[in-house]
Amino acid sequence: MKNTSVNLTEDSVLKAISLFALPILISNVFQQLYNTADTMIVGNYFRVSLIY
Repeated sequence: MKNTSVNLTEDSVLKAISLFALPILISNVFQQLYNTADTMIVGNYFRVSLIY
């Protein structure tokens, strides 16, 4: 089994920061995609409802 722990006192600082930042970056990308899709859907709905 692979050891996935990071020793913050002995390992590289860049490695530690990268491992902490990666999940945050991934979640931010998914959140931005959701917000974009939501804006497009709501924008289409309101554009149609304003015409009628």
